[in-house]
Amino acid sequence: MAKALAIRIALLHAASCNYTHIWLRSDSQGLVRTITQRRRTVELYDVLSDIDLLAFSTDSPFISRHFNGQLITC
Repeated sequence: MAKALAIRIALLHAASCNYTHIWLRSDSQGLVRTITQRRRTVELYDVLSDIDLLAFSTDSPFISRHFNGQLITC
């Protein structure tokens, strides 16, 4: 939970600084896989939903986003 919250905070901060490119790294491969595959677990549903909206929605402030070195494009 703490790592997912940290990623959400990092995305919110980057968006507030008007960054358009973001690269996030984590030592939690499971969390990164869950984010990049856009899955949601019951216990992290709200946090993962926020991350998905910030990173992947059509209203996302990010032109490109990298999670653990994997480029994700919309």
